[in-house]
Amino acid sequence: MLFRDCQNRIRSMALVHESLYHTNTLASINFRQYLEKLISRLLASFGSRVQGIRAQVSGPAIFLGINQAVPAGLVASELIVNCLKHAFPEQQPGEIHISLAAEDSRRIIEIKDNGIGLDGEFFPENSTTFGWLMITNLMKQLDGTITVTSNAGTTCRMVF
Repeated sequence: MLFRDCQNRIRSMALVHESLYHTNTLASINFRQYLEKLISRLLASFGSRVQGIRAQVSGPAIFLGINQAVPAGLVASELIVNCLKHAFPEQQPGEIHISLAAEDSRRIIEIKDNGIGLDGEFFPENSTTFGWLMITNLMKQLDGTITVTSNAGTTCRMVF
């Protein structure tokens, strides 16, 4: 499990660079396309354990430079992996929806699942797990915020 988590984090960063190399300008990537590829690869890495989970990405194409794409990609990857690992126990079917939006100079990425939701005792801001510490630090790097709500699943909203 730990090894796969490390692999997924490395693949997330590599996918940002791969996406960047396939652009004409080498300055920014289409983050919606990146998220579509990322979710596909993460579902494949989990194999049959997540075969009943459907994922979709919606919203406009949002272009991010590498200084935003790498940390935003790592946060998105960590949140999606959390959905795959915790939201749907015992191969329960479900859905993950990722939406993108732009408001002025701010970017909004929302990752939502319809799984079992969070334990009432879980508060991300108090978590000491490596994943949540990484998310918190990367959101600071993006000069952004992340809010987590649990109602008919879990919703994580990144604004940067």
